[in-house]
Amino acid sequence: MINSSIKSFHFSLGPIGLLTLLVVALLGLLFQAPAAWADFFVAQATRGAVRLAQAEGSLWKGRAQVLIVPAALKLGGDPSPAMESFQLVRSVSWRLTPGLNAVALNLSSDALEGPVTQDPLLLSLGSVSIPDGRLRLDSFPMEQAGGALAFLKPQAALEMRWSGLSMPQASEQKRVISLDIHQFVTSLSPIKPLGSYRVHFNSIGSSTGQAVRLSWSVESMQGSVISMSGSGTVSDMVRGQLQFKCHRQCEFVDGLLSAIGKKSGDVYEAKLGV
Repeated sequence: MINSSIKSFHFSLGPIGLLTLLVVALLGLLFQAPAAWADFFVAQATRGAVRLAQAEGSLWKGRAQVLIVPAALKLGGDPSPAMESFQLVRSVSWRLTPGLNAVALNLSSDALEGPVTQDPLLLSLGSVSIPDGRLRLDSFPMEQAGGALAFLKPQAALEMRWSGLSMPQASEQKRVISLDIHQFVTSLSPIKPLGSYRVHFNSIGSSTGQAVRLSWSVESMQGSVISMSGSGTVSDMVRGQLQFKCHRQCEFVDGLLSAIGKKSGDVYEAKLGV
């Protein structure tokens, strides 16, 4: 009788039974996936520009440091973990909750403020919706981005605000991101700080199927030693024009302005992406 039961059991594990066991095993593996999997998915989504370090917990509920990989910010970046990086956010916690139409992603960090800390990001196949929010960074080593910034060695506190972020955008939807650069300093000037500046990024969705237009503008805040204004566009690289003008203690910043622009009267002009 025992042998008969064993034969009956083996018979029930046909192709459908084996497939069911395989699916159950895969689901079990997925729901117990380590937090390191989150780093893999973030790296793939950002082409290696953003990494999660020292991840703890699981894919569904975890915590990690957020790193930026400057070299991968270029078009066609490589998500290799061996590339040099620096810390963007000391600690961020997340919770993923699967739903019928989308996965809800709740984020928590001392650097985040606004609705984004209360309302989840919605992730579905081919689309992302991000609640309005603010990211504050007390110190940001911009020279890590390389290029001219590596020469200027700038340091600043950053505050980024955004609204209406969704990808892909709905037709004619306006997407706005502003970036405040506070207490800007550079190794080329003994005056510290030189001032604070605000950068606006705007994009408008197109109902004609054309690519989304992304533009930027920059202006100096009140009290800045150097006033700055400019505008341009972003496609595969940042393009546009900038103007700089010194208002006081100009003898200490002439060298800096000469290094970044061409003088025309009492104004220095610089072009980007040319």
